[in-house]
Amino acid sequence: MRLGGIREDKTEMKTPESLKSELFEKLKQCPTIEAFFKESLQKRVGLDDTWIENPLVVYILDEEFKKESTLSGWIETLAGSPPDYDHVRKKLAGNHSYDQKMHDVLAEVRAYCDIRISGFTEIKAIPENIQKAPDFSAVLNETRYLFEVKNMRSPTDVQDFLRDKITARRLENPKDYENLEFHIRVARAWEEISFTSATAACMKSKLLNWLQDFFRAIESGEKLGALSRKRFVAGQKDELWVECDLKEGSHSIMSRFSRGQELDVVRRNELPPFLRKAVGKIDKGASQLFEYDDADQYQKYVLLSFELQEYFGLMKDELHAIIRGLDSIVKNINDKLHVKWVGRDNLP
Repeated sequence: MRLGGIREDKTEMKTPESLKSELFEKLKQCPTIEAFFKESLQKRVGLDDTWIENPLVVYILDEEFKKESTLSGWIETLAGSPPDYDHVRKKLAGNHSYDQKMHDVLAEVRAYCDIRISGFTEIKAIPENIQKAPDFSAVLNETRYLFEVKNMRSPTDVQDFLRDKITARRLENPKDYENLEFHIRVARAWEEISFTSATAACMKSKLLNWLQDFFRAIESGEKLGALSRKRFVAGQKDELWVECDLKEGSHSIMSRFSRGQELDVVRRNELPPFLRKAVGKIDKGASQLFEYDDADQYQKYVLLSFELQEYFGLMKDELHAIIRGLDSIVKNINDKLHVKWVGRDNLP
């Protein structure tokens, strides 16, 4: 996949075919991951050129991918229950929703492992043909629990869209991007735009053309000072920025949003983007849990899984404090409802 135009420098970009070869060669290094994903991943690679944006592809092609990966351990835990292993694996059908499903499946595999190591028994993946069903049920100390896993990516669809394109470009052309960091900021108007709707096609096309110019500037050797900010304007108040900086170790050059705002779910429109998205995910997860358990018999958990290491500009402890605050709020509404961070909070 080429997102940019003809290159003007001498750095060779990796071709789609060479990346495919590298992908499946590295996949062979980890039989556990290969057995779970290879069949569906092969179908996905044959669909269209955006396969390189798939989260599993990015994970495998990363320079730090190793045979004994964390993902391998999660899948081995899931394999301890063949029916659940098959159920989760079959969610990946190799169709055009495959990439989104991959994000969800990776979160579910991780959550299943967390539930298992927390001492729960009778863990079962609930069939999707049951309307509004949560992801898992389990038993601990003779008490039944229900779990709905919600995957948290960027605060807005447009940030996910741009992040996927930038990550793919890095894989195609690692030398030009190895010392660069990208930060994406959006104006409030972007937060309500769904990039999964048919009406978003025109906007996505315009954004992609705009991003191509950015890539061409980087790859032609333009000075970083001239690249430090590229702005896309869809309307008078619809500004969006992609900022490009030299890496400074683990230091975060800019924050995604201001910190220290008070959490108030009644005034959700005043929350920063990440918290609005988190509250929306929790609302949706809670609705599914209560619709499935309309008699309110069981303990119900919304499990938040985070993909991004930078946690939206927050430190881990800051994010954890926010999630604990959300957990306290929902427990005040119903003492059988809980919100936990997968891999960070103890269960139950």
